[in-house]
Amino acid sequence: KSRIIDSNQDGFNEFEIIYEDNSPLCIQFQNGRLRLTYDKPNYPSLLSLQYQDGDLKVELSMSPGGFSWEAEGVEGYWLNPRDPVEPYWNDEKLWFGTRMVTFSAAVADTGRYGVSETYLVNGYPLRAIEKIYKDENRDELIHTREIIFDDGVPVAGRRSYRMDPDNPVHRLWELYERYEDGELSGLAWDPGMTGSPAYLRDWALTGYLETQIWDLNSDGWIDVRRFLLPDDEVMVKDLLITEARREDLIPWQASDWSPWEQ
Repeated sequence: KSRIIDSNQDGFNEFEIIYEDNSPLCIQFQNGRLRLTYDKPNYPSLLSLQYQDGDLKVELSMSPGGFSWEAEGVEGYWLNPRDPVEPYWNDEKLWFGTRMVTFSAAVADTGRYGVSETYLVNGYPLRAIEKIYKDENRDELIHTREIIFDDGVPVAGRRSYRMDPDNPVHRLWELYERYEDGELSGLAWDPGMTGSPAYLRDWALTGYLETQIWDLNSDGWIDVRRFLLPDDEVMVKDLLITEARREDLIPWQASDWSPWEQ
């Protein structure tokens, strides 16, 4: 059974309560924009919180027993049914009890649809997975991206644009991201999945605003270097194998630039 509260009779339901065994199973606020779902045998422990505004959807999945909100309140929910308890809680406790945040929305001006899942431990993000689909039906995946965090700060990322033709269950990770102090500072493109990229772009090398490096034949040696200097000058140099030095080796390996399992 359920009960609907429209205190001013304007057709906008402030509260809708769905019961099971005489206790709240689900409560919807603001005409369904916010939905709280309880862990039935362990009320008032919550299973999830869901928020929706247009095509924007956010869901917090809670750890078992991780977060509770008692609908009845201190005074009792039904003592004053025209002034029920608003959903208010301590943000720190809320995030501490959350194990996963799912965010989905249309990508502006593209027709595509994005979904991200972020896994949390003790209120801090541990790993995030972002997926972009062709449309809201989610039948065709365009690309996916994973980010690893340390103490809530991103430390590494990777992106995939295609499946492994020899093993359609697995994706090919071709583009890797490097972070410094939580900021994206470099990209490495490894289309051949060799562990040594064909292209490297870095914003964090001393003396340059940006450095770009190409290994055109995937032999581990830099073939072309392009530097963007602080005065906006661009310096490009082709390196012949006869003049290459040790420092001209590609300064990147998948095994030591990011913590992904090999």
